[in-house]
Amino acid sequence: ILPDLPTLRERSRDLIRNTPLATAIINTKVTEVVGSGIKHRARLDSDILGLDDDQVEAKEQEINREWELFTSTCEIDHSRTLNFDGLTQMVYRQEKENGDVIVLMPRYQRAGSPYNLKLQVVEADRLCNPNYMQDTNTLAGGIKKNEKTGAPVAYNILNYHPGMKYSINARKWRTVQAFGAKTGLKNVIHYYHPTRPGQTRGFPDLSPVIEVIKTLGKYTTNEAVAAEVASLFTVDRKSTR
Repeated sequence: ILPDLPTLRERSRDLIRNTPLATAIINTKVTEVVGSGIKHRARLDSDILGLDDDQVEAKEQEINREWELFTSTCEIDHSRTLNFDGLTQMVYRQEKENGDVIVLMPRYQRAGSPYNLKLQVVEADRLCNPNYMQDTNTLAGGIKKNEKTGAPVAYNILNYHPGMKYSINARKWRTVQAFGAKTGLKNVIHYYHPTRPGQTRGFPDLSPVIEVIKTLGKYTTNEAVAAEVASLFTVDRKSTR
């Protein structure tokens, strides 16, 4: 999968940008799965917590208010661009289009936000081996793994997208530990769907049908052009009488 990923991503992106059928497929999935956003509804177990119904209801309302405050504004976004619903749509779309996506979870204080946790979406191309070194048993696709268990240990992320012209002479890699050394909490969400044991990276959703969709796109374009050309033909009739 890893050697073919750049080509698969390029072809997938080209189809989604330029072929209506591919665009409709991805847009439909995003609409059906994410829609206007994933809503949170707290449901507490009163028996485990030892609370009565009134206490449970009050606590559920408090949690729901906190979640709404945390997710409703763009302060949850590291770049202050999208709220949680927008980030969810972007992450799901990126996974379908590119095969996987990275979400970093930096924690820092920022004026205007009562929460330290932020979400930073990183495009899949930026997750790669430092200096583009060859893959090894413990380093593949930018992910360093535990030699014994295969669990992710760290993620190597390029500071710019590799396709940016001005990044050629300023490329640097940042290593993000998979889990916090002190807290043990996850620092990185790597969203993809592995289909084989030990699979490191995901592949675009359209990979199996790239050629078919490309052919169908050309067919529909040619049919439209043929219909347009046919509509331009005129017939002149001249009588000899």
